[in-house]
Amino acid sequence: MPSIFRRLFAIAVFGATMSGPRLCAGPIVGQIDTFTGSAQNWTNGAPAADPVVVSAGGPAGAGDGFLQITADGAGAAGRLVAFNRAQWSGDFLSAGVNAVDMDLKNFGPTTLSIRVALKTGTAQTSPGFVSATPFLLPVDNLWHHALFLLDAANLTAVGAAPPLNTALSSVAEFRIINSSTANLNGNPIASQLGVDNIRADAVPEPVTLLCFLSGLAVMVWFKRLAPSIDSTLKSSSILERLDANCSCISRRNILCSSAECSGCQWNSARDGNG
Repeated sequence: MPSIFRRLFAIAVFGATMSGPRLCAGPIVGQIDTFTGSAQNWTNGAPAADPVVVSAGGPAGAGDGFLQITADGAGAAGRLVAFNRAQWSGDFLSAGVNAVDMDLKNFGPTTLSIRVALKTGTAQTSPGFVSATPFLLPVDNLWHHALFLLDAANLTAVGAAPPLNTALSSVAEFRIINSSTANLNGNPIASQLGVDNIRADAVPEPVTLLCFLSGLAVMVWFKRLAPSIDSTLKSSSILERLDANCSCISRRNILCSSAECSGCQWNSARDGNG
């Protein structure tokens, strides 16, 4: 009986694991938030008003919805911030997500400095990492595409942050902020920001990309050169006519007519034809 109970318990645990939600599983390469009907777990925390979904006017045109973030420049709602503790939390490292791209539009009166940030905890003072260089979003009534790389060259540690790989393995909160300096909470500003098509990416490392492009270039070069190489080989194929008394060489299809070479055996140096 004890062995039966152990088996039933194991089956129950396995079933619960497979059917239950994946807590802190992390993002998946290619996942994208398009805001077709909801804010998809993006918020800016109470007591500030949450971002809202605008049903039209996104990058794809009149029927394309997007997320609109608003800040009034004062108090709890003074900073242009949105964060996610659901599908954008967890283990980025194991998932292979090393970049996030998105579409952005500035609805405010001044240029915005957009960064992404990841925190190791959900408290306001929790440490983490933030984009070292902001994406400068002009006031031009246009949508702009931004790519944020999540690596040591493009992220700056804030507070008592752990090593970057440790932080990327357990992201508690992923943030989109407006900040002129490298901090996790943003700067007070009265403005509005449009966000759409937030996507998790796996961008090749520079060395890997260089090797791929080099290999591709070599393949293209050989493909273009192949016809001329084949033509050269055909035109320069040499037939050798040898016997014990003479040695003569002539081009393919041109017979050697030297009297001293009569009766020689023809051998193709290229293809072995007799």
